[in-house]
Amino acid sequence: MKLKQIFVDLTSKNNLFNPVEAQGSFVGHRFGKRDIPEEHLDFNNLKNFLIHENPDQIILDSVFGDPFEYNKIKELFDFCQYQDIQIIVVTNGVSEKIKLVEGNNSYCIFKLYGYSDTYNVVIPHGDFSKVRQNLKYCDKINYHIYVENFKDLHNVENNIYGIEVEYFNGPTVGHLIHHIMTETGEWLHDVTSLYTNDVTDSFATPISVKDYDSLSKLNIPDCIPSKSLLGYQYLKTFVQIIKEKSILEIQLPKNNSHIELKKSKSISYKGHLFDNIVCRDYITNGYIPDWSIKKLFDSQDGIANQEMLYAFNDFANNKQLI
Repeated sequence: MKLKQIFVDLTSKNNLFNPVEAQGSFVGHRFGKRDIPEEHLDFNNLKNFLIHENPDQIILDSVFGDPFEYNKIKELFDFCQYQDIQIIVVTNGVSEKIKLVEGNNSYCIFKLYGYSDTYNVVIPHGDFSKVRQNLKYCDKINYHIYVENFKDLHNVENNIYGIEVEYFNGPTVGHLIHHIMTETGEWLHDVTSLYTNDVTDSFATPISVKDYDSLSKLNIPDCIPSKSLLGYQYLKTFVQIIKEKSILEIQLPKNNSHIELKKSKSISYKGHLFDNIVCRDYITNGYIPDWSIKKLFDSQDGIANQEMLYAFNDFANNKQLI
């Protein structure tokens, strides 16, 4: 049966450091940029796989990298145009190679954590002018909201090109916050989810991010980013530097976790094939030896840990490469 779409992670290489994504944050790690070797998916293997599966579209998104940093990105665009495969690409928006989407059967999504006035809140030392000059190639903006970048809501919604915007809660690591670190591990400040009640209140809950009309009615005051006491306590209590082994080098304990996950054929940049994107993302994080498998299996609280346990157990029994 012909596949409709395949998710493909092309590379671990990135041209922008984002501390709230997997480059800077995973189980127990929040001390700057993780030590991620540069790797690229084998292009010939990918071509042969796509010819065999003949999908309608491929979705290029990356756990560590950015699709436009793939060493064969132009060749992939040319190949997909010849094969009549649509490319949907999710990017940070700063690459000079984004212009490759012009004239191709492609759809380009910018994943942003700030806009003209707040870009540096999440992206330390980021340059929004690079995003601005590439917006003409953008078909949709995925805007990830924190209290600290909420004041840009009007600006991103009313962008100069009339680009569609979809809104999401920004990722957090606990207590509705995330730490913003430099690549070298300097703690700059925290960012906070939109929340009800006081963030220090155990009953504080995130506000579900929906459409612009609903969001614009919220009374969210301008917020100067700062290091929070909760952030300090969380770093001190839960975060530690760990040096162990890659998931490819360890014997995984047996686990009976089973979770129903949405089927979505997905490929990691090392060429492992998965039945869903959740498992791919967890295993990709596990490639880097800065987390503890023992601590993960010793602490099985919460759906996120259960998903990880399921992903690791499933991967141990099926290491199929494309």
